This record gives sequence, C-alpha cells and structure tokens, in this order.
Amino acid sequence: MSEILNGRTIPQRVRYANELVQSQAIEVVPNRPAEIVVTDEDWSDTVKDAIEALPQIWTRGLLYLILGFTCTVLPWAMLSKFDETGAGRGRIETKGAANRLESATSGSVIAVRVQEGQSVKKGQILLELESDAVRAEIQQSKTKLEGQMNRLSQLGIAKNQVSIAIATQQQQNKAQAVEKLAQFEQAQQNLAAKKSSAPLSENLKLIQLDRANKILTDSKANLLIQQTEKATQLRQARQRLAAAKTALIINDSKYQWSLKELKRYQGLREQGGIPEVKLVEIQGIAKEMELMTAQSTAEVQLAETGIKEQEINYTKVIYQLQADIRQSESKLQEQDREYQQIAAQQKVAIKQAESQLKEQQANRDSLIQGGKLAILKSEEQLKDLQSQIATLNNEISQTKQQIAESERQLAQKIVRAPVAGTVLQLPFKQPKSFVQTGQLVAQIAPQGAATILKVQMPSQNTGFLKTGMPVKVKFDAYPFQDYGVVEGKVQMVSPDSKLVDAGTGKIEAFEVDVILDRDYIQSQGKRIPLNLGQTATAEVIVRQRQTIDLILDPFKKLQQGGI
Repeated sequence: MSEILNGRTIPQRVRYANELVQSQAIEVVPNRPAEIVVTDEDWSDTVKDAIEALPQIWTRGLLYLILGFTCTVLPWAMLSKFDETGAGRGRIETKGAANRLESATSGSVIAVRVQEGQSVKKGQILLELESDAVRAEIQQSKTKLEGQMNRLSQLGIAKNQVSIAIATQQQQNKAQAVEKLAQFEQAQQNLAAKKSSAPLSENLKLIQLDRANKILTDSKANLLIQQTEKATQLRQARQRLAAAKTALIINDSKYQWSLKELKRYQGLREQGGIPEVKLVEIQGIAKEMELMTAQSTAEVQLAETGIKEQEINYTKVIYQLQADIRQSESKLQEQDREYQQIAAQQKVAIKQAESQLKEQQANRDSLIQGGKLAILKSEEQLKDLQSQIATLNNEISQTKQQIAESERQLAQKIVRAPVAGTVLQLPFKQPKSFVQTGQLVAQIAPQGAATILKVQMPSQNTGFLKTGMPVKVKFDAYPFQDYGVVEGKVQMVSPDSKLVDAGTGKIEAFEVDVILDRDYIQSQGKRIPLNLGQTATAEVIVRQRQTIDLILDPFKKLQQGGI
C-alpha cells in the first residue's frame, strides 16, 4: 500500500525503510525475508525533501494523546463525581453521661475486683482501699461502748434499788407516823382522863371529911359513897390494865418486827447492799422498841398491882367502914390521910401521863425527822445516780456517733458499683496504688442504656458536616476487609471544638455523636455484639465533588498563590 504526498505516490517500503533507518549505513536484518534495502543514494532530491517535511513520531503521538484525552477523559472528569470524606477516631459509649464514681476518701488500693469492660451488678465491689486503721478504731470504740453499756446497766439497777428504797421508806414513814399519832392521841386522852378524875377524887374525899364530923347515920351514906368510889377506881384500874396490856402487845409486835428487820438489814449489810448508817438506824429502832416493850411490861405489872391494891383497898374500906362506923373520928383521920394519898397519887399519875405525852411527841417527831433524813439521803443518792446516767448517756451517744462515723469511713474504703452496668474506665488496675479524695476511680455505663459512637472529628474535616449525614464505621477489633463496616448517621455535632490528644500532639476537634444502624458485626452468619469502650474509625461523607476538580485544584492553588 502506498501513501500520496504532494500529489506523488510514496511506496510503502519507502516509509517502512524511513522508520527503521537510524544512520546512513545499510542495516542488514537477519532471519527476515529478502527485501530491497534502499539507501539515501536511492532517493531523489524531491523525495528526500518530501520525506523530511513529514511530522516527527512523538509529535504525532502527543497530538493523538491530546485528542484522546479531550474526547474521553475530559467528559468523564466533568460528569463523574467522587465522595469527599472526613475521618475521626471514636469509641462506643452510652448515650448520656456515664456514672462517674469518685473516691470519698484517700488510701492505698489493696484489691481490684473488676476489669475494664466487665459487667457489674449494683453494689458489687470494684476495689478496696486499706482500712486496718479504721477497723481498729471501730473495734476500740465498740469495746468502749460495751463497757459504757455495762456501766449504764449497773447504774440503772442501782437507781431502781434507790427508787424502791425511797418508796419503801415513804411507806414506812407514813405507817410509823400513823402509829405514833395514835399513840400520841392515846396519851392525850389518858392525860385528860387523869386530869378530869383528879378533882372528882379530891371532892369526894373532901365530902367524906366533911361528913366524918356528922352523925353516924351519915357514915352509912359515906359507906355507900366509898363503895361507889372504890368501884369506879377499880374499873379505872382495870381499864388502865387493859390499855397497858394492849400497849404491851403492840410494842411487843413492833419489837419482834424490828428484830426481823434488823436481821434482814444485817444480811443486806453483809452483802454490801445498804450503808452502815442504815443498819445503825435499824438497830436504834430495835433498841427503842425493846425499851418500849419493857416499859409496857412494867406498866402492866404496875396496873395489875394497882388493881390488887384497889381490890384490897375496896374490901378494907368496906369492912373498915362497917367496923369503924362507930369510930367516926378515927375514920375522919383515916379519910384525911386517904385524901392526901389520893391527891398525891393523882398528881403523880398526871405527871406520868404528861411525861408519856411528851415522850410520845418526841418519839413521833424523831421518827418523822429520821424518816425525812433517810428519804433526803436516798434522794441525793438518786440525783447523783441520775446525773451519772445522764453523763454516761452523753458519752454513749458520742461513742455511737464515733462508731457510725468510722463505719461510714469503712464503707467509703470499699468502692461499690452504684448501678448495674459495664465498667468503661478503671484508672487503678493494680493494688498498691494511692487514691486521693475526689479522684476518679471508675466510670460505669448503666445497664440497658442506649449506645452511641463518640467521635473526635478534626476541625478541618467538619466544614460541611451536618446531622443526618451517613457514616461508615471501621472497628479496630474487626478488620473491615474481613468483617466489613457498620453504617450509621450523624446525630449531633458539638457547637465548639476542643483540644484533644491525637497521639502526635494536640489538635482541635469537634465531638460528633454517631448512631449506628446495628449494634453488632455480621460475620459468617453470626452476630458479634459490639461492646462499650471499643474503638473505631468513623468516615463521614461530607460532600460530593466532580472529578475534574482534582485536576483544577492545583491550578487554583497556583492562581491563589499569585503565579
């Protein structure tokens, strides 16, 4: 085949030879069919000029390349688009704030019970701090409290005993006061009776003396009067005997009671239950009762003797009056002596009655005063016990407060999970670490809380970032070449950036919340759940650009640079 150039036909072999010739020498190509090899000398000048006027091969290739690029690549670059993405690092966290657990006290860590990523129950122990000193303080306070409670019990028993003693003493005082009042009233009646009977006896004797001077007939009347008088005296003597016997019985009963009380108080004294002064007081009462019993016995004997004397006197007077009825003068003298004797006896009896009344009054006053003193002493002892109990109750209250405070401090030494969930962060992973008060010891995501991917997006990748944009998430634990990616959407973009540590230094980054379409990785028909704390790379398609922009961007930058 030949080509036409300037109206002239150029053989194909000439063109072929022109392309292969590199020098003026003839090249022999072995193993090729025999061809006619043309040298420069075979061409005419016209042919040579025509050949030299043709374009070079590389020039034609560049022209063909430009034409091909213009016809194919340029339309494709103008019509095709590509995704511009922004990538950032993130980790799965709970939606909302996780529970930050800060230490309420300081101390060395002695045990760590959980690990990061572990699920925990509410109240489960996370870690323990050294608490030997607090436990020793609690034990010491409990021992002190036990001693205080024992002492309080003893004081309470003593208080009850003193209260019972006061009540008993008050009852005894009332009974003894009533008894002494009766004795006092009886002595008053006895004195009044003696004072009232004394004038009567004197008057009778005066009448007898007056009538002794009368006629004998008057002596008979006097006999009748004497009979009446002596009968009255005998009756009175018998009444006094009965009263003396009654007093003897009462005093003897009191004396026997005082002996029993003395024996009982001696037993209490030997046991240390009462003071010695109380025993001495009871001994005094017993001695007093013994004297009163002896006195009553003497009074009975005296009354019996008086009755006998009255009976003898009565018989004597009657017989004497009958025998001496004719001896009125002698009788007058005898009556005068009897009058003097009766008057003296009445005076003695009145003095004795007055003495007894004063004695009863003194005994009554002494008994009442002694009872009051005993009650006052017991009340003072009771007030002292009440004061000791109040002081001890205050000490017990303080000790209980100390125990409660120490137990609260002990509870703070054991860090427990406030909620059920997953441990996101555990700064202290090994024992022997020292924890300061207020320092973060754990961060727990509540169980069942919704999860999101918290992404730190560099500021240069957030110019076109908006909520609702699709996101492709590649988890570090699951290579995307084998497990693929998890898609999601941008839920929230923080209004302001902050400095974060990117490993190579601090960078400005926005916090982006990404909601995942699913919470698991699909692999070979199995679902692998995603856990809190897992890290990933999030790629957000921020916008789509034409491919030609990649070609024009360098020229735009050069233009902006002033070139």
